[in-house]
Amino acid sequence: MHNHYCWAVTPGYELRGYIEVVNETIAVNQHYKRCHLNQTECSSALKAARLDLTMDRYRDKLVANVLQRIRDIFPGQTPAEFLRNLHRYS
Repeated sequence: MHNHYCWAVTPGYELRGYIEVVNETIAVNQHYKRCHLNQTECSSALKAARLDLTMDRYRDKLVANVLQRIRDIFPGQTPAEFLRNLHRYS
């Protein structure tokens, strides 16, 4: 999975630093959204991208873990139902 680091911290939170650890029982990190690039920017980014297969060997385990987290966090909802309703959580 992937964590995101802050690019900036608001003045009231500067002393806390750039990392906030949130207990997994209350946190859901869904960072899926529409791409903010326009069609030209997207095309250029895809052409410039380099394929890295490092994570490919972990694909099955990662997918299994993500599916299990979906089941844990959204009981009674299948992963397919979760994906259909994803926009509600983002």
